Amino acid sequence: MSQQLHGSNPEDIRYIQVSSRYGHLLYSIYQQSWIVLLKGVEGEKKGCYDTETIQKAIQRYDQLWQEFRQLAEEHPECATLFLPYSFNNTPPLYHGEEGMEYSIRKYQELTDTNDKN
Repeated sequence: MSQQLHGSNPEDIRYIQVSSRYGHLLYSIYQQSWIVLLKGVEGEKKGCYDTETIQKAIQRYDQLWQEFRQLAEEHPECATLFLPYSFNNTPPLYHGEEGMEYSIRKYQELTDTNDKN
């Protein structure tokens, strides 16, 4: 919808368009990560994983992250970018390795291994 906006200040319009794209990509990443996490926990409880659904969501998750990073590279006016890690107050990175990315890769590894068995 933001692509259909018109106004007198092109910079404002572009900012709205970039911000809208940012939000759409971020919440699409969240959506795919929840699919992976929910199906992963379900697999742990049942003893078998829905590998097709998990792997499809991970593939989409990775694609969305690529688009998300590209948005920042192409648009310096883009909002501060989200990182898929837990945050802490320890320099220099200010994040741990836990968090969304860690969990996604955990279930990717489990379903890749499950596929080979």
